[in-house]
Amino acid sequence: KATNNIVTDLEYPAQINNLCLDSKFDLVLSIGQVVPHEVTGMANYNKNLLVGAGGVDAINLSHYIGAIVGMETSMGRASNPLRDILEYATNNFLNEKVKNL
Repeated sequence: KATNNIVTDLEYPAQINNLCLDSKFDLVLSIGQVVPHEVTGMANYNKNLLVGAGGVDAINLSHYIGAIVGMETSMGRASNPLRDILEYATNNFLNEKVKNL
């Protein structure tokens, strides 16, 4: 659905590194610039957790989806197919601690 029915048979691996959820940390900072990004539209925010700390499968699939939908659909846009997937994963799978980062 998020990719306009182009990629419909793949599940996105909504996962992050366990260190991000480790109870010995009170705060996890993700420092970076909010700049246009050719795959997720805009860099930073949940991209840093779900893709950057999500592992190689998340990185590969996000770039695959970006290639399928095309840079013109995503670059510099706050709303785009992959961003919709990341928003869904954030709202439905990440626990409250991570959502409030």
